[in-house]
Amino acid sequence: MNWLEKSLAACAILAASVLPSEAGSLLQQTGEPRWSASIFAGITDQDSQMFKAPRAVWDRSLREESIAGVALAYRAGRFWNHFTLEFEGGVGGRFPDSNASEAWAAAFVRFDGFPWKHMLYTSVGASIGVDYVSKLPASELPTAGWPDRPTSKLLHYFAPEIAFALPDRREHEVFARIHHRSGVWGLFDGVHGASDALVLGYRYRF
Repeated sequence: MNWLEKSLAACAILAASVLPSEAGSLLQQTGEPRWSASIFAGITDQDSQMFKAPRAVWDRSLREESIAGVALAYRAGRFWNHFTLEFEGGVGGRFPDSNASEAWAAAFVRFDGFPWKHMLYTSVGASIGVDYVSKLPASELPTAGWPDRPTSKLLHYFAPEIAFALPDRREHEVFARIHHRSGVWGLFDGVHGASDALVLGYRYRF
């Protein structure tokens, strides 16, 4: 089984393990929207250290380039009361240096059972999926110190996110996401590198 098959299999296992058979009817009973559309923009991290060094957000010397994207998602079901499972597909671009197109497909699990949700609806989530770029960002390219560095245009997609909405306008969300692609410690073609982006966006659920 290659790395693509492993990633897709992981998404399928996740869906099968957490989605109960009554999820569809539960969504209908609660009136929750199943679909959502998102748009976002942000900056990429030059050294792929955004998880370790949040200063990349304001330190211009650590920024690589800009990123923007759109996504469409389907909420498959709710489980354990406060968790939801969604499937998202998106396209975007990185500019002006790499001028690369990007696409991803992922399964998101979200939690929204915070005690203050009657004042500010809040959800946190993360994904497992795949991400493809038409041209590698600089942070993933071989370097003088690592000339034989393995690379791949198709890598794993991990996107931790926090979203907010007004309790009586939950169809309108704003969110912050770490847009992260990596080789998962060599699982994808031996790639051990990664690239990160911090993005802010708007989501409409319908």
